[in-house]
Amino acid sequence: MEPNLCQVSNFLRPRGSIRGPGNDNWDTTLAKETKVGGLREDATLTFRTEFFNVWNHAQYQNPGTAVGTSSFGVINQSSVAPRLIQFALKYQF
Repeated sequence: MEPNLCQVSNFLRPRGSIRGPGNDNWDTTLAKETKVGGLREDATLTFRTEFFNVWNHAQYQNPGTAVGTSSFGVINQSSVAPRLIQFALKYQF
């Protein structure tokens, strides 16, 4: 076996190439635009809500790849923030 390759599962892979967990990140926007009076007859009011990581799934960084250390294969951090919600209100005239 070549010194730069290691056996992982049924395949030879280069050292340091270990698969990490998958990502499942959904971002969604809901918006509602309404015509309103005011300074001009064609003025509009837009309400917008943005959801980041809408399902709030935990997503982790890749595991440590240093073979022979205590951090090999260990995942100790998440890679994205938890669910965030942002609201916006815009008046156009």
